[in-house]
Amino acid sequence: MLITRPNGAITTTINKAVPYIGGVLRAINKYPLAVQMHLPILPHTRAFELATGMKMKMGDFIRCGERGYTLDRQISVRFGVSAKDDALPKRLTDVPQDPADPSTKVPLDEMKRTYYRARGWTQDGRPKVSTLKKLKII
Repeated sequence: MLITRPNGAITTTINKAVPYIGGVLRAINKYPLAVQMHLPILPHTRAFELATGMKMKMGDFIRCGERGYTLDRQISVRFGVSAKDDALPKRLTDVPQDPADPSTKVPLDEMKRTYYRARGWTQDGRPKVSTLKKLKII
C-alpha cells in the first residue's frame, strides 16, 4: 500500500506519525546497548539466536547492524567510493513524485548529509575514526 499509493491516506497518515517517534528512534540508535530485551513485534533477535546459538538482545542486534554497515562502507572507501557515488535514479531526483507539486523531488544532498551524520561518517561519506573505534573496527 505504501508503494502502490504513495499519496494515499494510509501513507500520508504514517508519514505524519513518523516524526513524533523520531526522538525515541534517535535515542535507541545513540544508546543501542541500553535496549537489552527482545521486542516481541521484531523477531529478529530470536531468529539470530536460533541460527547462531549466540545470545542477542535488540541493542546488540542494532550495534551488530551498525558495525556491518560501517565496515562495508570502510572497505568501499578503500576501493575509492565516496559521497559522489551515492546516488538515486534520475526519476527520483529530477522528476517530481507528484507532478502537481515540484517540491516532491527527492532532496538527495540533504538526505545524504543527514544519513552520514546519523551513521557517524564525514560529509564525504567516510566513517569517522571515532565511529570506527566505537564499533571496534580499529
